[in-house]
Amino acid sequence: MRKLLVIIFFLLFLATSNIFAQSSSTIISGKIVDEENKPIPGSSVTLLNLKDSVVVKIIPSDNNGQFSFDFIKNGGYFLKVSSLGFNSYRSEIIIIPVGQERFDAGNIKLKSKGQDLAAVEIKAIKPLVEVRADRMILNVSSSINAVGSNALELLGKSPMVRVDNSRISVNGKNGVSVYIDGKPTNLGGSDLASVLTGIQSSSIDAIEIITNPSAKYPAAGNAGIINIRLKKDKSLGFNGNVSFTSSFAHTPKYDGSINLNYRDKKYNVFGSYGYQYGKNRTLSDFFREVNNNNVITTLDQSAIYTRTNDNHNYRGGIDLFLSGKSTLGFLINGGLQNGPFTSQSSTNIYTGTNVLDSILNSSNNQTKNLRRINYNGNYQYQDAEGRSLGIDADYTSFKNDLNALLPNEFVRPDNSLIRKNNIRTSASTDIDIKSIKADYEQKALSGKLSFGLNYNDVSTRNSFQYFNAKNSNPEVLDPAQTRDFSYKEKVSAAYLSYNRDFKKINFQIGLRAEQTAANGGLTTIMASNYRNVDTSYTNLFPNGSINLVINKYSSLGFSYSRRIDRPSYEDLNPFITPLDELTFSQGNSFLKPQYTDNYQFTYKYKIITAIAGYSHVKDYFTQVLDTLAGNKSIQTVKNIPVQNVFNLGVTAQFSITKWWSNYSFLSISNTRFAGNLNKAILDIDQTKLFIYNDNTFVLPKSWSTQLTTYYNGPSLNGATRYGGMWTLDYGIQKKLFNDNAIFKLLVTDVFNTLRTNGLINFSGTYLRSHFQTESRQLRLSFTYRFGEKTVKQARKRTTSAESESKRLKGQN
Repeated sequence: MRKLLVIIFFLLFLATSNIFAQSSSTIISGKIVDEENKPIPGSSVTLLNLKDSVVVKIIPSDNNGQFSFDFIKNGGYFLKVSSLGFNSYRSEIIIIPVGQERFDAGNIKLKSKGQDLAAVEIKAIKPLVEVRADRMILNVSSSINAVGSNALELLGKSPMVRVDNSRISVNGKNGVSVYIDGKPTNLGGSDLASVLTGIQSSSIDAIEIITNPSAKYPAAGNAGIINIRLKKDKSLGFNGNVSFTSSFAHTPKYDGSINLNYRDKKYNVFGSYGYQYGKNRTLSDFFREVNNNNVITTLDQSAIYTRTNDNHNYRGGIDLFLSGKSTLGFLINGGLQNGPFTSQSSTNIYTGTNVLDSILNSSNNQTKNLRRINYNGNYQYQDAEGRSLGIDADYTSFKNDLNALLPNEFVRPDNSLIRKNNIRTSASTDIDIKSIKADYEQKALSGKLSFGLNYNDVSTRNSFQYFNAKNSNPEVLDPAQTRDFSYKEKVSAAYLSYNRDFKKINFQIGLRAEQTAANGGLTTIMASNYRNVDTSYTNLFPNGSINLVINKYSSLGFSYSRRIDRPSYEDLNPFITPLDELTFSQGNSFLKPQYTDNYQFTYKYKIITAIAGYSHVKDYFTQVLDTLAGNKSIQTVKNIPVQNVFNLGVTAQFSITKWWSNYSFLSISNTRFAGNLNKAILDIDQTKLFIYNDNTFVLPKSWSTQLTTYYNGPSLNGATRYGGMWTLDYGIQKKLFNDNAIFKLLVTDVFNTLRTNGLINFSGTYLRSHFQTESRQLRLSFTYRFGEKTVKQARKRTTSAESESKRLKGQN
């Protein structure tokens, strides 16, 4: 590791020196100005080949209106420039002879379309879905059917994404890192679900699904990264919006949000607050067979779960524009969740002769107090020569206090009492995360060289108390199940990446090194139960891609990346948590990281994009159900030696008529698991079909409507098979008050078909499950914008770079 870091730092030193400054290629530069010779930032500048009009490169003008195309070979070219509120511009022919080092296009003056730029309002509509070389983007702000949804629901309806019991997977792979505004959520499992359900669609601009991140990104996440971009405003002056949504299903639900922004030429202050309240009911059925010493016991359970969302989410910050090249920013964001969770279940217990033996009536009453806050300071520098530096420092505090009361009552078939048993638990989790990172980029070796450093320090503290009371006796602390668990992890990383463009070829290569040191300890009142986990490992993660432009209609690309998923903190925590008297959950301190090699081919032809991929996962994480003494079962997480996933997807987006546009996505994937699990050989596979179709209709008088449907076929996760499901959403909207307000009406899951079915039949365990949520809802939404709504000559606010993804899961 020490030799590797020496090599990397030596390369970084070379990158910052003047060794690479010499180049035999040409730089084409210029400046975009208006009729008063004032710079126009953010203009789209396109360099095209004179011979065939093929696009060589597209770049935006910087805050001073300047642009620069570097490493241009000799030949003939011309420029095209466009900017909102101005007429498009096409240059004269540009001839670059051999040996010419620089061509200055001078000031390119754009003419106004007859309106003052300050009075031009953005009316461009983004496409619903954008497909790029390394990512797919779902533009939530362009979707009517996103109204009233939260971020978790939107992810479940996004192409290639599936959400099952708070676990998010992409293309059949469950190792995905979720970011918000380019920064990791630092959450996983049920706590990530809590945060995502608290983010309303009205505050989301887009969802990015990055399947093969470059070496700049942390290596965590075998399925890649999902980045949720929140809305931002770049107008000068004061502006904002308020939004309110009511949803009606089994019970009513409400959410509201307010976003405020003030911007001038020297700084930008912004803030938002969202509140969500409502009860969400889930109906479930579990049918389980337990083989205990060749005696089959059947448990048939029906349950009703009710979770109350009482969520507060906030975000605020300031960007200081120190100059046209430098921005200093401060950001704070967080959330509070206090909603209770209750469940009522009845379990019929049958003996081996299928005779009803007894009935367990159980309930679970939980209170939760979850607090999450993140502080961030960031600095961004970027100049016209292509040099950029980004620095981020973060501190995240996560606290979760969870108290649960579980009354259990066993009765005979005639309803006479056998015994009562009350269980009470008290759990607390405190997690502190400190991280700092720096990214630098400059032109070098006829291309672009990037490198960076990243350091994360994570400290977790968990305590758990277990009280037991049988019949009418007072509760007693159980010392064997009362325990403390602490875990510390430090990850140091460095990366180097190089990108270069040829005439019709673009390639990128990168290498990331990460060193992980972790230590965890479990203690109980009974000192003999002490357990310790101490591990340290170093990994290299190569990454590369190449893209070939065949002609102006088609291109072909290939990418490869190696990635890692470290176990979540909850999955490492060996606490045994009761769900009822017969069912428990427990973490696994000896989980190994899972490693993934991803390969992907991409072919584009006009409006059609085809993606073919293969991934090989070593030591895949999966949930398993083990049998304990008697009829008891425990849910835990173990490693499966191998997971292989093949996938093929085709996407197309086109306009059928001037008022009817369509987006379609079709994918077929095969997932196979192989290896030893629970002392048995697992070798199963499943082929899955996914179809997504969205139709948008623009109607007269500011009306529009949208119809969205998808089918998610049968799938596989470890030893669990899931049944297929489909749904259809329909929405309509009307713009009011000179387009300052929008009223939307939406019906989700019109035919009430969105249900989850699971089956485990492996290694002596048989479990059949069924879940149905309040997926069919009527939603009414109203949004009003106020203040400045026009685009002026404001600097573009630079968001801070991504930091290392960490793993939290809820103590649910």
